[in-house]
Amino acid sequence: MQRQYSYFNKGSLKQITIITDEKLRIFKVIQDNNNFVISFDDPNFTYFLKIFDIFLIKYDFIKTFTLELNFDCNLTCKHCYQDKNLIGTQLSFKSAKKIIDDAYMLGAFEIILSGGECTINKDFLKIANYINSKDLYLTVLTNGLKLFDDNNLFNNFVKLVPKFVQISLYSMNPDVHDFITGVKGSHFKTLSVINKLIDNNIKVNIACPILSYNSKDYKEVLEFAKSIGSDFPFGCLFINNPCNKNSNSKVSAKFIENFYFDFFNENKRDKFLKNDNFICEAGIKSLNIRPNLDITPCCGMNYIIGNLKTISLLDLKNTVLKEYKKTFIRSNLKNCFKHEYCKFCAYCSAPSTYESKFLKKSPTLCEDAKAYYSAYIKKSTNSTNE
Repeated sequence: MQRQYSYFNKGSLKQITIITDEKLRIFKVIQDNNNFVISFDDPNFTYFLKIFDIFLIKYDFIKTFTLELNFDCNLTCKHCYQDKNLIGTQLSFKSAKKIIDDAYMLGAFEIILSGGECTINKDFLKIANYINSKDLYLTVLTNGLKLFDDNNLFNNFVKLVPKFVQISLYSMNPDVHDFITGVKGSHFKTLSVINKLIDNNIKVNIACPILSYNSKDYKEVLEFAKSIGSDFPFGCLFINNPCNKNSNSKVSAKFIENFYFDFFNENKRDKFLKNDNFICEAGIKSLNIRPNLDITPCCGMNYIIGNLKTISLLDLKNTVLKEYKKTFIRSNLKNCFKHEYCKFCAYCSAPSTYESKFLKKSPTLCEDAKAYYSAYIKKSTNSTNE
């Protein structure tokens, strides 16, 4: 894949060409005829990507776009947060093509297709093919059921060679998984598609939102995820979706504390310790487009930046997004970050937007931060005693 970024620096026009080669597993940067190459397997590659992201943010490029092709789904998951009012609305190929073209102009590296269940969209393959034709990374978030049911769809899909496919697997126990999805036999189909994708050399990442229903099962899912080389198997621990009124799916504060104790990583949230940093990169280097053309920072955040029926992505960048970017700095927050545990806040603006108001204090996030802080104290005490 090759992308060229043009930007002004100190009054002069600069250009950087980025070439990524998945087969060679290298990332190549060309600037002023100087070449810099780093391997995906280099221990410093993650740090390099952070520097690259800082460059994109500094010059107002947007790296990732998520297209929610529809909110219809063939599952009825207990914790679903999607707006049921948008069921029946699909993103057309015509609209998707315009978004993808503009996203390319804004510096996009990757387009994520999501839903609802995105494979239900009648133009799913057509949209995915167009993303490939623009030399952009294609990532797909799916439950895999339609890929299991429709062999022709599966065969055409694997030819696109997506960057990866993310599939939610809630438990290795079929009864637990099927209870959460609300569809009998969904576990068998999901697991079958995962294995079939791997057999076709497609990378699969497992998502495992941890709910009260599967809180005893996630470690088995983690082991399975490791066995197939999956990244980021865990989903959000503080799921609390007022939109579906299912508070029973949320795990307890004690569970969260024990989880963080087992999987503690102090550096996970260190970026939130700087007052001049962004709370979240959603809306800064990534954007989400709903099937009704509403623009939101991310798929889980109920905050509408604009609508593509009245403003284009290119115009949005020069107006609304600049103001949004100024707002989304932690130093602008009111009545927050006053406690010791606050520095461990994930400050995911999705639950805070649903529960209170955009960029305001969230009871669920406070609970999560306290649990993280408690795990940190216990870890520190154990290290001292040892």
